Amino acid sequence: MSCRTLLLLVTALPGLAAQTPSDTQKLIAELANDDRWLAAVHGLSAMRATVVPALLAHINERLPFGPEDRSCLMAIYTLGKLGDEAATAARPLLAHLIDADGSLQKQLIWALGEVGPAAAATDAELLDELIRQRPQPGPTHQEWSIARCRIALGINPSAEQLTQFFAKEELGYHVAVADFLLRDTTPLKGENRERLLGLFRRVLATHTQLDPEVPQEVEFRLSFAQEAIAVLNGMDRSVHELARAVAARLPDTKERLPAWMLLVGHFDPDVRLDAVRALGGSGDRQALLALRVALEDGNPAVRREAITALGMLGPLAKDAEDKLRDLATSEDKQVAARAAASLRAVQKKG
Repeated sequence: MSCRTLLLLVTALPGLAAQTPSDTQKLIAELANDDRWLAAVHGLSAMRATVVPALLAHINERLPFGPEDRSCLMAIYTLGKLGDEAATAARPLLAHLIDADGSLQKQLIWALGEVGPAAAATDAELLDELIRQRPQPGPTHQEWSIARCRIALGINPSAEQLTQFFAKEELGYHVAVADFLLRDTTPLKGENRERLLGLFRRVLATHTQLDPEVPQEVEFRLSFAQEAIAVLNGMDRSVHELARAVAARLPDTKERLPAWMLLVGHFDPDVRLDAVRALGGSGDRQALLALRVALEDGNPAVRREAITALGMLGPLAKDAEDKLRDLATSEDKQVAARAAASLRAVQKKG
């Protein structure tokens, strides 16, 4: 190669680099893809706080917001998933609330509830400004109530604050407590342990019409689990978030399996994935009820994981044999392979 050719190549390199999108930008572009958005969220989340400026820039570029801007929704979702790592995003997200409505408004408020507790530790006015942007009654108002309570509780509440929040009736306080317990790493015991169990039983009973004080019903036998699954989609955030806390912090209780079962209806696909995997490893036939729900999930990753989880249950999932046989003929090769493997496991003798 001549020196002149080499020189031309060297001078062209900056231009070539400018035309090649970075890994971050490639992942951000994938947020609008129906099949690959969740993998993109995971990739971006792995970059932690360093990805926050790029996500905020992407959101700014998409102004004015469309009513169903999927790429923007998923960028906001990614910031929320980063939680404390994205505390610097709280102010920009709050500023966007002024012009947002519909699903974008709700997503912004949800993300503020995720990043706000850490942000409020150094921004005393954040909560007051969120309160001033109170939306009209409805689903978005419910999300606003949750965000308000989570920020009010903060990241390091006192024992007295926790006691007060446990005693409140508003669901936002329940979600705030559950969120703190998920973040907290100290052993959960004593009064807080009993308060969590009592609150979970109480809010669940309001949806299933079962009395939480009757011991045999609190044991969540098959009839209880069936009724809980039947009303899964009608449950509010307080049930789901308390279920997350129970599943994560109370591994030695009989309520843990029902908590995982309820979480197949959580809005977050990552939580549903965790629930499906836990149910597959539970060794309990009751898990089959929730895994059947997961087989119809709107996210393909959750559906595939549910197929594998049925195989993990082995012969306990015999009632799902016909469904697995149908899935084994799917045109989706990954689905077909998983279903065939799970079918063999279900049919395995002793």
